[in-house]
Amino acid sequence: MSTFMAMIPETRDLPEGREDAMLADLLASLDSEPEQNSTPSRRLPWRRYSLLASAAAAGAAVMVLATNVLGADPAYASWTAKPASADAHLVRTLGAQCISRVRDAFPSAPRGLKPVTSERRGDYTTMLVATGGTVSLCADWVGAASKDQARGGTLEGMTTGARLDEGVSVLTLGVPGQVNGSDAVRFAYGMTAPNIKSVVVTTSKGVDVTATVADGYFVAWWPSGAEIARIGAVDRAGNPVSPSAIQGPR
Repeated sequence: MSTFMAMIPETRDLPEGREDAMLADLLASLDSEPEQNSTPSRRLPWRRYSLLASAAAAGAAVMVLATNVLGADPAYASWTAKPASADAHLVRTLGAQCISRVRDAFPSAPRGLKPVTSERRGDYTTMLVATGGTVSLCADWVGAASKDQARGGTLEGMTTGARLDEGVSVLTLGVPGQVNGSDAVRFAYGMTAPNIKSVVVTTSKGVDVTATVADGYFVAWWPSGAEIARIGAVDRAGNPVSPSAIQGPR
């Protein structure tokens, strides 16, 4: 069985009642069978995994992860270490699908969610949607597709209570993913200060992954279960950001 996890900063205590509310949402999501991907495809058996964890660097933020992984044999062959811009029509389509899936998976997700960042690496586009302190990540290709499957499985992650504290330039909210198997994949997403131009994630296997940075958020992924070794950033003046201003795995 594949192992799913989210790697997050050291935790603090949650506000009173927050943990119970998030657990209730998680249980509610498990009670209802998720819909299959909206892209026409052959129905394959699916497996559902969920994880609840605290991300304290975000001020007692909470991250919840839900995935439906199809049993296809992936390769992620078109992956690139540097992202490309995504087609506007595809972004609108995937953004709407992401918001719908997040609301289905997490009943308490706010209604104001909207696309804030999209990232394309080869054939794979990942979405971030957000509002206020809620940030959600969606990928509908996890586990690359078989020859009769247009897309792979889905991943939805949601962080609530996220905020960028004073003096922090880059904040990693979550590093969810599948950490082993032929379809291993890891994501990193979070928030950035307005003066941040670029973010680079270096994995424990020595791969430098240039993140997509837009509208105060960043997102990146890589086709392995490797952990994050460090995160670096450059501001708009071209100066490296001090490691002390980068919170989360680094």
